[in-house]
Amino acid sequence: MIVRVIAILSVALVSGAFAAETVDPKAEYYRCTEAATTPKMDSKEAIAACKGPAETGAPGAQYALAVLLLNTGKDEVVPEATALLEKAAASGHAAAAFELARLLDRTKDPALRERTAQLLRASACGDYPPALRALKTAGGTKEQLHCPARADADFSGQWIGKLHWSIVSKPNNTEFEMKVVINGAAVSVFTQGEKDFVEVMPGKWRMTQLEQTAILTALNEGSDLDGVWIEAWDIHLLRISPDEAVINFKRAVDNRDMPASLSWKTFTVVAQGRARLVSK
Repeated sequence: MIVRVIAILSVALVSGAFAAETVDPKAEYYRCTEAATTPKMDSKEAIAACKGPAETGAPGAQYALAVLLLNTGKDEVVPEATALLEKAAASGHAAAAFELARLLDRTKDPALRERTAQLLRASACGDYPPALRALKTAGGTKEQLHCPARADADFSGQWIGKLHWSIVSKPNNTEFEMKVVINGAAVSVFTQGEKDFVEVMPGKWRMTQLEQTAILTALNEGSDLDGVWIEAWDIHLLRISPDEAVINFKRAVDNRDMPASLSWKTFTVVAQGRARLVSK
């Protein structure tokens, strides 16, 4: 009997450890956001769904859990909710900063007025709609706040990306490097050659940008024994820190004069990776 009990416990422990290792943080986070935003969701279920992601440090989950706790109306949850909002606001979460400002304002403590004002400014500078509406109601504008410029919105400099193919015409696990040089509106792109980087499509690159995301595009054409070909290159830089960005690369080719019955008339290849800002 003892041997059987030990065996059962061993299986349970191993199964539990395996389950813990296979938890998908992204799936847990999505369960939290769905629970927090679903109308008439049971508050206990929603709180339980957000506990794990909040503990792992996801600002959105920390904010959601804090709001769910405050919505229970229980005074004893206020310290926990406040701590969660502090963590999320410290990471730059504009909604958490606004909610924390409202929470501190309710205390009517004069010593907290400056802190409350700082949080409201951070929230408005973070483009949180309720904060911007409150600012407008008070007769102010975002321009008057003199919000600090985001360092991660300036892509100027030389980026080196290490990419791997995710969609190719033939299986290819080779990692390769790409260099991107940005100087204002001027963009140059280099691919990895045998000895050094080789510039591709000089003078043809255009850049569009919205805050931390930059999209580089180029169109080119030429001819070979199949006739005219047209190719489009797209490079996406998604900033994740001042010195690092996710880089996505897509090349699409259309052999204009080739008959549509041939499957290789058009083809697309895609690569993904990380790029580092190596010099300004």
